[in-house]
This record gives sequence, C-alpha cells and structure tokens, in this order.
Amino acid sequence: MMSLAAQGAYINLLAIAWDSDPIATIPNQPDKLWKLATAMPEEWKVIRDEVLENFEPFDEDQTRLVNKRLRRQWLELQEFTEMATERGRKGAEARWDTAGQEPRQAEEEDQTQEENPTDEGADINEDDV
Repeated sequence: MMSLAAQGAYINLLAIAWDSDPIATIPNQPDKLWKLATAMPEEWKVIRDEVLENFEPFDEDQTRLVNKRLRRQWLELQEFTEMATERGRKGAEARWDTAGQEPRQAEEEDQTQEENPTDEGADINEDDV
C-alpha cells in the first residue's frame, strides 16, 4: 500500500496524465516529475519508485511514461462516446422524416393537446377572487 505522500504524488501525476497529449502519459524526464507530482525534491527521492511503478515507457513515444490503467479507461470512454454519438445520430434520423420537417413525436403531441383542450380557470368567478 502506498504511503500518503506517494498517493498524493500519484494522483497529481494521474491528473497531469489525463490532460496530456497523448492521453494518460507524463514526460519521462526525472528532473520534471517531482515538480509535476508537487513533491519536494527530498520527498520525491523517497516516494519516486513507489509512484513510478504505476507508469511504464509508452510504446508510441519513448519520451513519455504511460499509466496503462488510465489509458485503458480513456479508450473505453472514447469507445462509449462514439457508440452514444452513433445511437444519437440514428435516433435523430428515425425521428425526423426529412430535412426541414417537424419531428414525428412533436406532431403527435400537438394533436393530443388539440383533442383534449383544457380551459384552466374557466370555473373561477370574479366574486370568488
């Protein structure tokens, strides 16, 4: 189990990795890592190995280290986003007959409202107010 200082440094590096390009990577530069982890140099010497065991050289760019778990999470999220986008596109196509026409669902709702008009407030007398 990681020490509290190592956990903090690890979480900071994960946050940096999430915002990096390529995603889930950090620079493989020992002189910069302690700064990115927001650790003091003396503290970094103690926790460095414990933190960096969660990162490995990135196959696509040897100047970067990758957190495989974070990378996998991002790839799954990207796949889900693409699937949801495709489903939304198909749903929109099914809902709209052709370009420029009203959606089918909206037409059905309009007919329902016309068939059941409500005259709210019609039973109120001026004397009751």
